[in-house]
Amino acid sequence: MSVIIRPMEPKDLTEVSEMYLMTNPFTLNREHVKEWAEKTLSKFSTLCYVAQEEGTLLGATSGRLKSRLGIIDDLAVKPEHQHKKIGAGLLQKALEEYTRLGAKKIRIEVHFKNASSLPFWYKYGFRLTYCEQDHFGPYQDAIFLVKG
Repeated sequence: MSVIIRPMEPKDLTEVSEMYLMTNPFTLNREHVKEWAEKTLSKFSTLCYVAQEEGTLLGATSGRLKSRLGIIDDLAVKPEHQHKKIGAGLLQKALEEYTRLGAKKIRIEVHFKNASSLPFWYKYGFRLTYCEQDHFGPYQDAIFLVKG
């Protein structure tokens, strides 16, 4: 069995939005997450990918491009499939596309409750740039990392 990274499709959005809830602990509204994923997919389809094995989605990533700044909105892997390089595969595919589109820097905003993911981002060249209080809402702080 091998994991494939493929472009995200509208049929993936329900399952993808469930995975994204894991990386967005401040979001309690499932529909809001799904709407955000739909909007991102419709505007930036070349920056949205899923990891799949035998028809089962294992992880996903999506992002945007703002001028020459790439923004990774989400990167999530189901807990039972973490630490198997699936996140790395998704990130690599996204980074290749950001480069192709001319991004000079790539940014990720990490919710403070996901601070345990910082070593992953550092491993791929991201560095902490700043933190912002209440970025995601009251008492929902963000850690900003940038590559490039």
